Amino acid sequence: MDTSYGDKFLQIKIKTQILCFWLVLFLACFITQTTAKADERMALFIQQLDKLENFRLPLNHPDNPFHPYLEKRFEDGLDKKDQNKLINAQLKGECFKVDRLVEKGFLRLYPFLKPVFKNHEKAGKLTFMLEYNYRTPFSRCSNYISLNKFKNNHTLEEFPPLNLKVEIAQKYQRLKNGGPKNDKDELISILFGFGELAFCKDYNLSIGDVIEMAHQPGGMILTIDEELYLIERAKHYELYSQEKYNDLIEKLRPKFNSSKRFEDIRHASRNKKILEIDSLKGFWQEACKEILKTDKKEF
Repeated sequence: MDTSYGDKFLQIKIKTQILCFWLVLFLACFITQTTAKADERMALFIQQLDKLENFRLPLNHPDNPFHPYLEKRFEDGLDKKDQNKLINAQLKGECFKVDRLVEKGFLRLYPFLKPVFKNHEKAGKLTFMLEYNYRTPFSRCSNYISLNKFKNNHTLEEFPPLNLKVEIAQKYQRLKNGGPKNDKDELISILFGFGELAFCKDYNLSIGDVIEMAHQPGGMILTIDEELYLIERAKHYELYSQEKYNDLIEKLRPKFNSSKRFEDIRHASRNKKILEIDSLKGFWQEACKEILKTDKKEF
């Protein structure tokens, strides 16, 4: 063998071994730091849990152990298969399954908390806290229970698209005057439930629900501002293909008198929620303000 070639080969081998050593050392340090950080977060979670007396405390309250973990929706931890199970459970009204899947998603996002859910003396309270406070996926399920029950006795084609602002005002006045409830009252409540999740909670699946229901028989009437807002929120959550998104946008664009207003609302809606867009006109802007006053859970 050529001596110079052997020397070069030996140098490469030594450098490779040194590189591997530093790589292993780096990974070991990274794992150690990550584990230590996870242990610290688990310890803090347990500390807050041990001190907690009100298990109905909103998740976003600083004293709630779940408070530091709200940067993501818990169901986002589910894989594609379980996400589909969640959707199917909601559509069928199997709300118990929805709660279990939400907890599963949370623990996939934060696996270092699994021992607490399994072994802590208050583990059962943790499940209760999620069920009681983290309501958005469950609420969609509950809405579909009501809608499916309603459709057992009626077809949506029996009802025109409803202007909820007008219908709710008329319903309130009629009931205040001692008038009877009617079938449309039930549909109004169901539609309001879907709209609340879409507009006020910014729940991605309910955004899709309301877009599909908009202006359809038995659905709700939206202003062009509200419709554009939801389409852009749907884009934000990647609910539709680019082709379907473009189709929805191009159908809506001619309804605006001002192209500038169309573009302003369009771009604002991609990164802001409804209460952050003062120029957006419609029933839901005011409705969400009122809901926010009384609902401090926000989940």
